[in-house]
Amino acid sequence: MAYIFPDNPRQIEPLIFEAGATLLEKSYALAIQSAKLSASIHPISANAVSNLVSSMNCYYSNLIEGHNTKPVDIERAMLGDYSNAPEKRTLQLEARAHIEVEKLYLADTAPTDQADFFSAEFICAIHKNFYSRLPDDLHWAISGDGSKKERVEPGALRSTEVEVGKHYPPLHISLPDFMKRFEDSYKQSWGKKLPYQRLPIVACSHHRLLWIHPFLDGNGRVARLFSVLAMKAAGIEGIGLWSPARGLARNVDEYKALLQDADSLRRGDLDGRGNLSLNALQEFSAFYVDTCIDQVKFMTEMFELEKLSSRIEYFFGVLSTTTTLKKESYRLIAEAMRRGEFSRGEASRITDLGERVARDMLSELLRLGFLSSDSAKGAVKVAFPAAATGYYFPNLFPAGSPTEIHDYIIKRKANLNAKT
Repeated sequence: MAYIFPDNPRQIEPLIFEAGATLLEKSYALAIQSAKLSASIHPISANAVSNLVSSMNCYYSNLIEGHNTKPVDIERAMLGDYSNAPEKRTLQLEARAHIEVEKLYLADTAPTDQADFFSAEFICAIHKNFYSRLPDDLHWAISGDGSKKERVEPGALRSTEVEVGKHYPPLHISLPDFMKRFEDSYKQSWGKKLPYQRLPIVACSHHRLLWIHPFLDGNGRVARLFSVLAMKAAGIEGIGLWSPARGLARNVDEYKALLQDADSLRRGDLDGRGNLSLNALQEFSAFYVDTCIDQVKFMTEMFELEKLSSRIEYFFGVLSTTTTLKKESYRLIAEAMRRGEFSRGEASRITDLGERVARDMLSELLRLGFLSSDSAKGAVKVAFPAAATGYYFPNLFPAGSPTEIHDYIIKRKANLNAKT
């Protein structure tokens, strides 16, 4: 039987399986560890952390797509500072679109038992919100052999057939039926399950959405955004403070191999009763949950306050040798991280420096984005500029060299002076 362009929704079976004890135990551990991470970070600081994670999610999702957009260029895009080089500018706009859409949905999507996020309408809306923010250069899909170029319509199901490596996704005229089967099956499975019991469903739906391949382009990015939103809707506390994308990117060959393996047809009588391989879907789901656990553990380690404070101190010690920033600056950053915010009048006490020196130091940190405030005289909160992230959180982002960071600060100052 030729495996070409499925046209019957039964061909996507199985969509879900009854998770065994081991996978449920891992899912439970993930939910608990994610909640502990959330509890360990001050609620005010958590907002800055979620902004950081959105950038991280974008950076690693871009890597999975083969687009290496540097963290500092992502940050500049969020500030509206785009490169004059067309290719880099296009990638910056793509990164900004990704972050804006993720933040939009994470802010608006509340846990629900209705599971409407499995609907074609919701999934198409993610695609539309993303592509409507992209420049025209990225509204085109080119076939693998380069022979065909088609326009990608934001939020529209594809209107032609495609091949994805060795996989032949469903006929385009059958997409509504496949999406309906996708929605109905997962909504029914979602039911009254506890949050951690829903995690295997998130993993399964991640693969099956990619198997359907509903759009001409952008399927991988939409699936990864969808999965994060599904975890939040499942009731996983702390989602937004860590990201699966980093783990998937760091194990991208295994990720893609397991995705491809889960595309396979059933392999004999001991491989479930559906059209597709049950064993391969189980293996992918276990990998996905393991990846999430690793990322929660990583972020938990990164936010151990004593060790984080030491890394911040080291960073400003290095910075003080090439810039006008003082090494004592780290005390203000660490205090904001620990307490969430502090009043500007506390700067002298926190740094153990004179009033004027501490005030000038605080002003400089605010100007350069190491700290933030909602108003000219308001309380001060932590922020995570790209220049610092690789030092604060090793292996989260690539760390720039002291020279690169010096150049970054000089350029940032020049841009700020030009605006004033």
